[in-house]
Amino acid sequence: MTLLTNEEVSRCPTLRCLLDAVQRNDFATGYRGLRIAKSGRRFWIEDVTMWNLVNGAGVRVGQAAAFYRWSEASTGPRDVGSANC
Repeated sequence: MTLLTNEEVSRCPTLRCLLDAVQRNDFATGYRGLRIAKSGRRFWIEDVTMWNLVNGAGVRVGQAAAFYRWSEASTGPRDVGSANC
């Protein structure tokens, strides 16, 4: 499980866009973002779908995400992501 800090979200406008879309629509698709594994290896997650989780009473209790592709990232600076907003 990954918890995002406000600092992480504020540094990545496309991530903020994804989270805003999930809040508005209960799900969003099309995000691409750079991640870092525990080992320090950098990789891109692509074609991400994120959705809200709700309990039996209809209360939001969290979010879940799935990504359908990933690829190795180069060591140089790159675009940090994209999303359909």
